[in-house]
Amino acid sequence: IHELKPEALDEMMSSVRSQRGDASAVKVWRYLRAAWNRLDSSEQPERDPFADWLKKHKLPAIKARQTVIHTDDDAGQKWLKAVASMRNLAGGRSFAKRVMADYIILTLCWGARRSEAASLKVIDVDFKHEFVVFRDSKNSRDHFFPLTPGVSKILQHRIAENNLPRGRDVRKLAKGEPIYVPEWVFPSPKRGVHLVEPRSALDLGQAASGVRITMHDLRRGFAGEVAADALVDQDGNLKGDFGLVKIAMNHADIKSDVTQGYIMVRMRLKILRPIYLAHERR
Repeated sequence: IHELKPEALDEMMSSVRSQRGDASAVKVWRYLRAAWNRLDSSEQPERDPFADWLKKHKLPAIKARQTVIHTDDDAGQKWLKAVASMRNLAGGRSFAKRVMADYIILTLCWGARRSEAASLKVIDVDFKHEFVVFRDSKNSRDHFFPLTPGVSKILQHRIAENNLPRGRDVRKLAKGEPIYVPEWVFPSPKRGVHLVEPRSALDLGQAASGVRITMHDLRRGFAGEVAADALVDQDGNLKGDFGLVKIAMNHADIKSDVTQGYIMVRMRLKILRPIYLAHERR
């Protein structure tokens, strides 16, 4: 720590910017400075190398990404159809691609954060009471939302296929031995872990449409569309409240949203169901 100099930070920033881009470099720099600021005062050197670095340099200006998927235009439909086509690939070797396609489609329907959808467990899908819950959310608060009919069918199919024996489990089943059953809704081909990044499916969508879409772009598009459903009626008149959108996004209020705390899970699902249904039908 005491040997850290601005020159080392300069070398680091140059390296990360060239290899990963400006956005990654800024993120790395901010995380490291946050760690530095958490040091006990007795451990901190007299000079702050991060402050010294900022005297001669500026952090790269990052332009916020605004890309969304519009499923009502030609490019958006080509993208979605290309991804959805992977659901029909046959054979055991295409299992991972089928999982990716379901993961992307359901993330689009839910507006989920990538990490929250990818780590969804089977036990957190309640078909009887028609809801899903993300336990490991960004704001450490369980996120309950309604389970809509089309999504329910995809989930039932996905879980059923996950439970089919593959590879050595076929031989185990023939011998009457217990087989591996994934706890994740979107399992990785590697046992014991879930899917992380559906890169090949996103690349296929891009090749078909010419549009580069990331998983977070799906969440951004969801936010805009449910906001329109929640705030504007069929005649174009304003209605509702933007707080409904925030509930759907599971956003924590900067100033602590007391109102959401009074809305219990059952009523929250009832309030959200119409806009999730509208989004699924779209």
